[in-house]
Amino acid sequence: MSEKRQGHYDRKILLVIIPAALLLSSFVTGSQFIQPSIAQIGQQAKERVGGAVGQLTDGNQKGNQSGGVLGQLGDQAKSLIPTTRPQLLTTANDTQGSNQASPSGNIVTGERPNILLIVADDFGWSDLKPYGGDIIAPNLDAFANQSLLFTNFHVMPVCSATRSVFLTGVDVHKSGMGTMDLILTPNQKGKPGYETYLNDRVATVAEILRDSGYHTYLSGKWHLGHDQQNWPYNRGFEESFALLHGGGTMWNGTFPIDAYKVTWANNSQLVPYPNGKYSSDLYADDIIGMIAKNHGDNKPFFGYLAFQANHFPLGAPANYLSANEGRYDMGWDKLREQRLDNQKNLGLIAESAELSPRATGVKPWDQLTVAEMSNESKKMEVYAATAQAMDYNIGKVLDYLKKIGEYNNTLIIFASDNGGEPAEVEELNLTPDIRSDAQKYLLTLNTTEANMGNWDSLVTYGPGWAQVSNTPFKGFKGQLTEGGIRVPFMMKLPSGNQTREIVNDFATGDDLVPTFLNYANATYPDTYKGNKIEPLAGKSMLPFLEQNNLANLHSDNETIPLEYLGVEAVYKGNWKAINLPKEFGGDNQWHLYDISIDPQESNDLSKEQPALTKELITAYDQYANQSNIIPPDFAYLGFSVPDEIAFEG
Repeated sequence: MSEKRQGHYDRKILLVIIPAALLLSSFVTGSQFIQPSIAQIGQQAKERVGGAVGQLTDGNQKGNQSGGVLGQLGDQAKSLIPTTRPQLLTTANDTQGSNQASPSGNIVTGERPNILLIVADDFGWSDLKPYGGDIIAPNLDAFANQSLLFTNFHVMPVCSATRSVFLTGVDVHKSGMGTMDLILTPNQKGKPGYETYLNDRVATVAEILRDSGYHTYLSGKWHLGHDQQNWPYNRGFEESFALLHGGGTMWNGTFPIDAYKVTWANNSQLVPYPNGKYSSDLYADDIIGMIAKNHGDNKPFFGYLAFQANHFPLGAPANYLSANEGRYDMGWDKLREQRLDNQKNLGLIAESAELSPRATGVKPWDQLTVAEMSNESKKMEVYAATAQAMDYNIGKVLDYLKKIGEYNNTLIIFASDNGGEPAEVEELNLTPDIRSDAQKYLLTLNTTEANMGNWDSLVTYGPGWAQVSNTPFKGFKGQLTEGGIRVPFMMKLPSGNQTREIVNDFATGDDLVPTFLNYANATYPDTYKGNKIEPLAGKSMLPFLEQNNLANLHSDNETIPLEYLGVEAVYKGNWKAINLPKEFGGDNQWHLYDISIDPQESNDLSKEQPALTKELITAYDQYANQSNIIPPDFAYLGFSVPDEIAFEG
């Protein structure tokens, strides 16, 4: 890499380290999954107890080999596979919520499935092959062949907001996650809905399911409250190993920056990160240990496996990096075209769909220098390697469920929390102490191109590749544009004979908790721990799945308003109205799109459809008033966000 390019890259790293990590809180029936062989886990997984973290195998083999993943689990584990489940209990209307499973309420009968929610971080709609992409992910490719493949699934635009929705089913402005702590502005501070942690007006699905007879496990990123009363262990998770903050490095856990200390909790105790353990390996191994600990007691489990991948800083073991060498030399322009063609051939998107315009500030690939091409393609290789390592570990968990006889009795969901993040921000509002710490940290890193992706590097993949991840949509993580909030979502139902089915019907993250409770035959309470709680915002998919008619989940007459970071949007059937503030490159005006034929949001129809536009604006205003929405004070934050680059979160 040229001296000039090296200096440019170092500057970018300094500018990006805080926006993602600081400024915005780290703003196949019966067949085996393709899986590498790893060392036996055996008794280590079965004997997982509270303080034992990081004792399982590293599992850094390549993700495109085949064979068993756990080795022999022994006759004891096999003998524990239940043949039937006992009668279990639903919650009463008021659940006290102790950390011990203490069911109360009405008796229900019948087998209840396990539920496993797998969440990727900052992973774009088009990255996986089932969505037209090219990431090496054989386990998720195989999983897609047994799943409902949603093409029109929407979340919130940043990590913490989506995770709150996934776990509570309540609008972020009611649950306390209306913004994040590091971007809380004075006009929002102390106001209901802006607590920046899950408040006492919501109950998590883990709390409800635990109290109705489920084991509840979390391994991975939490990002929903740093104080102990808000840790996963105190919000319904019987067993948890959690990254409490929004992000950290893939190997050593934390950034050595005094102004931003990343913390980890193992149940009720703060613990150090197992130094040198790769995060995706750690999270997968740990949730396997949690499941193994209680397997055979005839109680179903709810598992939440929340990867850091593909949040920055990107990185992966050497074998994954080498597997991706040269795969992205064609550049972002050609790759976007290829992905869109694939999406149309797969029937995922309308034939009328086009690529959104290249983001301002992103050069055409053929205008880059040779050195720039080399540097940029390496970034995408590291992104792909990070995803491949995650896929390997997903396969490890799925293979374990098969080995213990629980795979077919588990509702399994894979989703991303938001779209791809552009990461490289040109201007920051950093305090002197944070900037000084960041500069000291950078001196400890090897930021050369040759070292990208290794433990002592710091890699983001930038807006050019983030736009590829979000093909063909407009915008990025941080915005309510389709590129920010339409994500991959695959659901395997708890049966052994499902085949791939494309679902083009609209659904949202709000629909998960009602669906989980419906499958578990658990009741959503009116009050919890003596507090009246907010009603669920979404709908259960189960009745519509049984009727094979998800089109009726959200009718064409239903309005679904959203707001985050001052961006406003409303969905109604195929219509979407959105108001993007100037800080995000918008014009503070409402625009209207038919996203069934214009998913890239390029043809504004607000002038042709004034009555509909007015109707959706009115629906948004009512929502904003009812939800006490308080837009951020951008002047206080002291920065703007150009159209081509979105916030980190």
